[in-house]
Amino acid sequence: MVVGTLILVFIFEICRGLIVLSFTLSASNNMHARMTEVLLRSKSSFYDANPVGRILTRFTKDMIVLDVILPPLVLITSYGFFRVGFILLGAFFVSFGMGIFLFLCILGCLAIVYFAQQPMVEAQRLESIYRGPIHSTFSFMQEGIVSIRAYDKIDFFQVNFAQNIEKGANMSFTFNVMTNWLAVRLDLVVLMIGSITAIAAVLSRGEEPDEEKQQSLIFLLQSIPEMMAFFSITLRMWAELVNYMTSSQRVYNYTLLDNEDDFEKTSDDSLKEQNWPGQGSIEFDNATMQYRMHLKLVLKQVSFKVQPGMKVGIVGRSAAGKSSVFQSLFRLAELVSGKISIDEVSTKDIGLHSLRKRMGYIPKQPFLVNGTIKENVDVDDSLSHIEVHKLLKRVGLASKVESLANGVDTFVTDKENCLS
Repeated sequence: MVVGTLILVFIFEICRGLIVLSFTLSASNNMHARMTEVLLRSKSSFYDANPVGRILTRFTKDMIVLDVILPPLVLITSYGFFRVGFILLGAFFVSFGMGIFLFLCILGCLAIVYFAQQPMVEAQRLESIYRGPIHSTFSFMQEGIVSIRAYDKIDFFQVNFAQNIEKGANMSFTFNVMTNWLAVRLDLVVLMIGSITAIAAVLSRGEEPDEEKQQSLIFLLQSIPEMMAFFSITLRMWAELVNYMTSSQRVYNYTLLDNEDDFEKTSDDSLKEQNWPGQGSIEFDNATMQYRMHLKLVLKQVSFKVQPGMKVGIVGRSAAGKSSVFQSLFRLAELVSGKISIDEVSTKDIGLHSLRKRMGYIPKQPFLVNGTIKENVDVDDSLSHIEVHKLLKRVGLASKVESLANGVDTFVTDKENCLS
């Protein structure tokens, strides 16, 4: 009988662990995949308003919490609550008064956890906020190390970096202090329960034997050690579980970002058959654009028309809207009102892939994508090596690429490349 019970308990615990782990890891994988998909399709205004460090925090610390920390916390918390729940039901079954007493003590513990929960969640939130500038500052210093040394600004960035680390460390220390504060008070409540039980057992020695009362005291004395072992730990794990759930909330918020328009539309096939754009005329009709809702308009009812074959220059002071014209043309930023047409076809009626693949743009600052030379020249892998070689020859890079060991298959990066 005992061996059979142990086997059943062993099988139950294994099944419970596998079920919890499968559900938590499946949810984590789905949230990571969804967040990645949404970020890759989010509007450029999101990246303008959010630093790289804040985005990296979602993929590093928050995902580590979801993959590594949350599953064992869920296991321990669920086991502890089931254990305490069975003890409470047993107490009500043996003695209703004893059950009421234990229930009131549990409510007191929950009240303590509720009181400490808000500061702990806030400390966890601030720690994640301050962690973002640490990544951003480090990345910024790495990219601009030459300029930082040239202008002797090493001390300035060291102080800035140290301040960001200090803010994050202060929030981590605050969270640990609140956790210990909660643990001490929960242990005091559990100690009070044990003391009252022991005092009641001592005081009942002089009374006449009462079988029901003796059973109640025996059950309470047997269950108190379990309650002291599991209930305090369970509530602490539950408090940490709620705090770490802020990571899942931050990841989930990134799955709700606004996406760009459709990459492909039904009209793309007909435009491809018509060899659009055949002429290349561009017309702005009362185009009005702003980068975000709370910012000022950068284009105010701009209207002009570029005839096919014309070479046009846009002249203006800084922040006059020169780059904004190109961003609205590529639909990196959507118009508030008005219309942009290419060969009398509105850009809103065209899929983003079809629109952007048919236009070229030379940025102010050159950059390379981490990959081969062919992948940088032919992003969508639609050209052969011969066609890529012809393109390189037209821009005067054919001889340079041919001198490399792997030719167009040479791997290059934005920081270190063999083309400088």
